[in-house]
Amino acid sequence: MKPPMQQLAERIALFSSVLLGLVMITGLWLAQSTGDQLWLLLVLPGAPIVALAVIGAAVMIWPPR
Repeated sequence: MKPPMQQLAERIALFSSVLLGLVMITGLWLAQSTGDQLWLLLVLPGAPIVALAVIGAAVMIWPPR
């Protein structure tokens, strides 16, 4: 059984990475459908944040203790 704070941190990391991933996908879709490259500003700041959230979740989950 994991400590409650670790479970909370894992859930926050997962939720934030999914949410930012959806924002990035929406930005890519809008940039492609409208032809306006300004929508890519939704994608660029989110990419490193999603990467850090995924890495953080992986570090917390693996290796099992």
